[in-house]
Amino acid sequence: MKVLIIATGIAPRMGGVGHYERQLLPHLATSLTVRGCQVTVLLSRDGHLSHVDAGVRVVRLPVLRSPGIIRILAEHAYIPALGFRTDVTVALDHRLPLLPVKVGRTLVVVHDVFPLQQRAGEFPIETNTVRRWHYCLTIERAIKAADILVADSAFTASQIARLFAATAERISVIPLGIDHERFHPPRGTEETERLRSFYRLPVQFYLFVGPLSFHKNLRLIVDTYSSGGLAGQYMLPVVVAGASRNGDPSDPTVQLIDRNGIGKYFQFLGYVPDADLPVLYGAARALIHPAWHEGFGLPPLEAMACGTPVIASNRTAIPEVVGDAALLIEPGSSESLAQALHGINDEGMRRQLIERGLKRAAGYTWERTAARLAELVMKN
Repeated sequence: MKVLIIATGIAPRMGGVGHYERQLLPHLATSLTVRGCQVTVLLSRDGHLSHVDAGVRVVRLPVLRSPGIIRILAEHAYIPALGFRTDVTVALDHRLPLLPVKVGRTLVVVHDVFPLQQRAGEFPIETNTVRRWHYCLTIERAIKAADILVADSAFTASQIARLFAATAERISVIPLGIDHERFHPPRGTEETERLRSFYRLPVQFYLFVGPLSFHKNLRLIVDTYSSGGLAGQYMLPVVVAGASRNGDPSDPTVQLIDRNGIGKYFQFLGYVPDADLPVLYGAARALIHPAWHEGFGLPPLEAMACGTPVIASNRTAIPEVVGDAALLIEPGSSESLAQALHGINDEGMRRQLIERGLKRAAGYTWERTAARLAELVMKN
């Protein structure tokens, strides 16, 4: 069986989808080659893989991962050409060309349909760009064209079925994994102290991982710290990984921090290298993840794997991912977050959440994700 895997989201610095592709791809390629498949992988020019089986053919686009019309055109040319006479084409994101050559079967992994829900008026649209328009167009096309759909969570699967009639029978749910060689409880103090010195971290802090976007909801933490309803001993500094304070000075959340005079509580690290993230989780008092929307939500699971208690939103895919191993809150309620911060600092509650979190996270591995995906690829 000939299999084409599209993984053009991988790059040296990347977001969630690129992380998924880079972590999953080596395991998926191995799972398919041991089953006798001839595997071709399409990467962007700067796509980076730590390792891949020698028998796997790697083809690179002549352009970088960075979004733009040239990359879009390159994908729309290369995918049909490589897919010709291929038995199964696997898109690890929604990247199918608008006019593909229909040969064999197509399997598309759908991580999220948030932009389509925004378009339907269910969530506010923050930026209405050509890139967003193209994203909506291609993901809708991919969902309609795919023979097999894979969703990261039951929540995402339910939203696909709700938005697109007659897709339910084509959808399988395969959760993401965790690299447990990287994400584990601290095994010493040397790396933690190095990180604390490099980033000038406070002795005690809460961690927020994500950009300054509406649905990630840093705003809730700002509102809670501004409300006066949180006891002083629980108002630890908040370290924000993945967003820069200077990235967008007009951002409403940054402006609210300044207006309320609480800037001393917020430290923005900007982009954090992959190697530093597990240590950062392990050094934090707790992860606060109050997102309005997640198609899956890796940060809570990664924090749990590092032995860090988690406060997370009770919306979308998050409850099914964290189970009973996190304190769930209303993402629009400062009172709800304040109560959770009180609970997360109770030592009995902390021990319980750490134990549950480690057990919960242990069930998620990239090997398991790859094996289940390979079974779908091989299924006639």
